[in-house]
Amino acid sequence: MGCNMLRKATIADIPKITAMLRASYGQLLVADYPPQTIQAALPAMAAVTPEFLTEAKYQIFDHGGLVIGGAGWSDDARGASVRKVAVCPDHLRKGVGKALMDHIHLEVAQGGHARIHCGSSLTAVPFYRSLGYVRTGAERIQTPKAGVYFDIVTLERRLRP
Repeated sequence: MGCNMLRKATIADIPKITAMLRASYGQLLVADYPPQTIQAALPAMAAVTPEFLTEAKYQIFDHGGLVIGGAGWSDDARGASVRKVAVCPDHLRKGVGKALMDHIHLEVAQGGHARIHCGSSLTAVPFYRSLGYVRTGAERIQTPKAGVYFDIVTLERRLRP
């Protein structure tokens, strides 16, 4: 990973995070979703607000001012939940995503949670499985475009015995 720096995202990072999410999701999801689904879902998937950064405890990898990856987590009705994990396509398979998730797993465990769950794109399921997540189900999410749905796989990982 070289000169990458893992740090908490700030409001000033929002445009760079949005660009990174759009690049990652827009390019990587094409293998598993039709273009109309990506087009309908991408605005919400790449949306980042100041409230989201606080709520999701969002971390980024900063590479000389360029956001090359990001991931967060928050508490919801089911417990700790992974939020908006993405890595720029040019930086895939270089350990950025794993390092982000290792950081999240540590924070979540230190926060007293025994498990963490996520709703994964079909594309990211192998990544989560490589980190020890197991499938718990599937969901179909309505996009803002009528009749267009985004399919996800729900997964969970135990963090401590």
